[in-house]
Amino acid sequence: MSKIDLSNDEFRLLKKVVESDSFHFIIVQYNHLDIVRQLKDVLSESHKYLDIEIKEKDNGDFIKKISDFKEDVVFLERFENLFVTDNQNVALGFNQRRDKISQNSIKVIIFLPIGLKYLKLFKEKLPDIASITSMYFDFRLDIIPDEKILEFTNPILETSYTNVPEALKEKDRLQQRISDLENDKKNKNRLIDLKIDLAEVEKFLSNFENAEKILKSLLIPSTISALDTMQLITIENNLAMVLKDLGKYEESKIIMKKIIESNEKNYGSEHPITSISYSNLATVLQDTGEYDEAKVLMEKVLKSNEITYGLEHPKTSISYSNLALLLRDLGNFDKAKMLLEVTVKSNEKNFGFEHPNTAISYSNLALVLQNLGEYEKAKSLFTKALMSNEKNLGIDHPNTAITNSNLAILLIDMGDYKRAKILLERALKSNEKKFGPSHPITAINYSNLATVLTDLKDFNKAKKLLEKALIIYKKSFGENHHQTQVIANNLINVTKKMKE
Repeated sequence: MSKIDLSNDEFRLLKKVVESDSFHFIIVQYNHLDIVRQLKDVLSESHKYLDIEIKEKDNGDFIKKISDFKEDVVFLERFENLFVTDNQNVALGFNQRRDKISQNSIKVIIFLPIGLKYLKLFKEKLPDIASITSMYFDFRLDIIPDEKILEFTNPILETSYTNVPEALKEKDRLQQRISDLENDKKNKNRLIDLKIDLAEVEKFLSNFENAEKILKSLLIPSTISALDTMQLITIENNLAMVLKDLGKYEESKIIMKKIIESNEKNYGSEHPITSISYSNLATVLQDTGEYDEAKVLMEKVLKSNEITYGLEHPKTSISYSNLALLLRDLGNFDKAKMLLEVTVKSNEKNFGFEHPNTAISYSNLALVLQNLGEYEKAKSLFTKALMSNEKNLGIDHPNTAITNSNLAILLIDMGDYKRAKILLERALKSNEKKFGPSHPITAINYSNLATVLTDLKDFNKAKKLLEKALIIYKKSFGENHHQTQVIANNLINVTKKMKE
């Protein structure tokens, strides 16, 4: 993350006010918590200071501390927490202490996220304190990721299962039925349907290689002649998505493009069957960085689903979510946030608050809120998603690992490196177990853990992880892929720090 320009007029004025002998109540608005850390570090170097963070449910002890503090600087972080319902009485008490606080030769600096709504709430909730505010400052850092972190997004896909025990029970039932019908030629078509269902269960359980094996066994010459049209479409679509999960992107794209060509010819470009194939290819293209082509397909899918199913149908909700993730990759955070808020509301209504798809929508909205600097809201959503995934899917499921990783990335932005390290190590252990040490998803975790280790000055371990990640990305995507270059640059930077 970039540094505050200490030579600009904004900072010089703030420093001058802090060094004055008279009382000042100062508002600093920021778009990244790194600004809070940097300002506190610089201003506390030559001043006595009182550092306070207001909690979501605060007991108001800070009011007396400020009233009794007689000199220099008070830092009040998370001031927006005073605006929540649980802290109404605390805000009222602070507002009533205006006269006593202003009698001391102190400089009270409150930190608020950027946005007019926060200033409006400040004036509504604390009108007496607002009346003695003498200075307003606006500090901003570039909130586009600094290319150290590679984040996970998770498309919402249709699933028949809510949790792992349910899926395991269905797996046992399907395997028994398949065993019973294996040698019964009269039930060959039913056997095919059962194997398609079994592959779906294996995919939900993240047993991707098992799913691939089952689906490919249905496409051998002796079986393919028995498939009806819908069975063939389903098998090929499902196989393409499994190959995507396994990191076999080129193989997946070849299958998807073949399916789309056939579906457009047989059903037309606006048919729901064609729409599914558009959506699946778009998620693959997004993973490989082909955003413009993916966007065209996702917009087609959304338009088709709105017409076919209506605005509140689960299929339409999936389209909103997947388009939102792509818009986020393209930097359109406000539009992505709007679509994901619709998705969350729809999923809560259609699936319930603890369904895996609802958890995914929480996690994806949290990613966008993080991009917009709304860290506490993002943290709350990630935590809800993590609790749901651990309960329904288990601690080793890829979705749980993704949530652990993304929550860790948020904690890095919030400066909690030790907690981030624990979560990333947990995610890495899960991904090495499920995908193996050479999968691109595992490589992302190598890279992200290396980022935290760099912040914690463990350069040797960070370097080893980045070297492993770079080998995997070069093999999977080539040397010119964006994320390959990100990892390569991170490796160069760590190597330089080791020599300093």
